[in-house]
Amino acid sequence: MVVLTARPALVSAGFDGEYRGITGYVKGLYENGKLDKVIDRMMFKDNTNGQRSQVEACVVLALRCCEERDEDRPKMIQVAKELKRIETSLKGVS
Repeated sequence: MVVLTARPALVSAGFDGEYRGITGYVKGLYENGKLDKVIDRMMFKDNTNGQRSQVEACVVLALRCCEERDEDRPKMIQVAKELKRIETSLKGVS
């Protein structure tokens, strides 16, 4: 998430000087339909809409991997398959 957002692992949560983890920050924006605010703008400098969709899918997958309960997180084989699906999804768009 740090790479995708270009933000530190701890993010300022507001004027009170509180910090929260990057996962909570990203999850909050995602749940409010503001995923476009999450991703580092420099990542999209020269990217197509298909590539943007891939990055957004990676953020969603990363959030699933950060679920608190073990049984809610995907197994590594599922992550690998999902990454392959995300990769091949762009080939269908180009």
